[in-house]
Amino acid sequence: MSFVKRKNRDAEHKLGLVYAGDCPKANLRLVVNEGMEIHLFMPKPVAIHPIEFAIPKEATRGGELTLNWTQESGKSAGGRGCQVAEVRLMRK
Repeated sequence: MSFVKRKNRDAEHKLGLVYAGDCPKANLRLVVNEGMEIHLFMPKPVAIHPIEFAIPKEATRGGELTLNWTQESGKSAGGRGCQVAEVRLMRK
């Protein structure tokens, strides 16, 4: 997904997320651009609400951002633990 205009490629960004779904005990990990870890495995918040994470400048400098969520292995839920209701990329 391309999103950053050339003039804004050195700007700092943050990512707003709302984790949701029917597997509240799922532990999720978020990595961007195939290697930059945004957060380690963490449980989804019990109450559904927005949470924010800083994004390294290097992650957005190229004008594209790839998000990859994984669920902790060995936890059932049929792979449905990675349900994300909302994603927002915001300039700091």
